[in-house]
Amino acid sequence: MSRQDRTTPSTAVSNWRGRHDTPKAWPSTAVSTWLNGGLFGAAAGGGFAYVLGTGQNASYAYLDFIDKFAYADDTRSTLSATMDDGFKDSSSMGNPSSAAYCTGGENATVGLTDETNKIAFADDTHSMLTSTLSTGFYGGSCLSNAGVKGYYCGGNKYPIVSTIQLLTFSTEAWSTSGTSLNYAPLTGGSFNNNAVAGYVLGTYTGSTSQIDKVLFSNDSVSTLSATLSPAGGYVSGGMGDAGVAGYVKNYGSPYTTIQKITFATDAHSALSATATKSKYQPQTSATGTAGYFIGGKTDATNASAVVERLEFPAETVSTISAVLSAGTSRASAATNELALA
Repeated sequence: MSRQDRTTPSTAVSNWRGRHDTPKAWPSTAVSTWLNGGLFGAAAGGGFAYVLGTGQNASYAYLDFIDKFAYADDTRSTLSATMDDGFKDSSSMGNPSSAAYCTGGENATVGLTDETNKIAFADDTHSMLTSTLSTGFYGGSCLSNAGVKGYYCGGNKYPIVSTIQLLTFSTEAWSTSGTSLNYAPLTGGSFNNNAVAGYVLGTYTGSTSQIDKVLFSNDSVSTLSATLSPAGGYVSGGMGDAGVAGYVKNYGSPYTTIQKITFATDAHSALSATATKSKYQPQTSATGTAGYFIGGKTDATNASAVVERLEFPAETVSTISAVLSAGTSRASAATNELALA
């Protein structure tokens, strides 16, 4: 919703009287807090991508840095704050204009974690939620219904499960949903059609090409007739262009393929454009103007710091000049996009 009502006067400016009517020209809140990035629509390229729970480098060391990318100019900064610990296969979600949440994961010291890291968007500070997942998990798929709640779907607690856990944003409390996915995914893809539904796609194990849809209005789950292609369902990350389509990148060969689900019809297709780098296990983030494929492995022993940009609505791919602080894979990312608030 645009906040132009705060600057559209109810009387002609030419009829205002000095001093008496001056207050009509001043908004009641800071311009920087208006939605959609301005008076009449979203600022081009607005929003930030946060790379969290920063996975492993080429030596399989666990990383805890937090990088922030600005969509407006594709620049990167590194926060002074860090994650509570370094984990692989954590999962992240953003509550636009509020915070990013990174939950679950695994490392060699702690094993599986049930904790959730929080980055407050207002000042980029880090804290830990007191509420936790039902137990330690890794490799779940996160969804976000902006301003309402987040979803942690599936994942591995030994065994891999189909359960859905809910994070109520207003209270930052975790609970278990009364509904489950129709399959049990591990490090599959996921993306949101904001305020409408979330999608969980494929899995690393089990070789399923299934796509489940979680309706945000009542948390009901259905399975699409469309499936991933090629068969196997090995996809990474996921990003949504709200109201238009969601995208995932192949985990298996060919690694450069980008698959698409059109939200209006839930139909599947593959883009004619491909990723510029043959990488797998990247983290992903998107705003209303573009999405990022961030990092990932180029082979069994090398982790990339390269960031690729998928432009909306053109669906073209380019490599930006900014790179991660360090090459990483099996990390996660979340988006702060004011236009979704």
